[in-house]
Amino acid sequence: MWARIKDKTENKLLSMPFKSAYRFKPGYIQPMKGVKTRAFIYQIAYKILSPLYPILKRVFPNGVTSGL
Repeated sequence: MWARIKDKTENKLLSMPFKSAYRFKPGYIQPMKGVKTRAFIYQIAYKILSPLYPILKRVFPNGVTSGL
């Protein structure tokens, strides 16, 4: 549901007469310490990718964020 709402909001903003508008779509967001997701598949993905975060950040500096 959130993706549908986000898409509607982005499309509405892009249709407005602003000089420019941008979408922010990171490839990976590293959760803050102590934050857990309820989706089991994401829990597994974060356990696998967390140790790789420093490498991902170095290789793709504009594609990952720490969520801070």
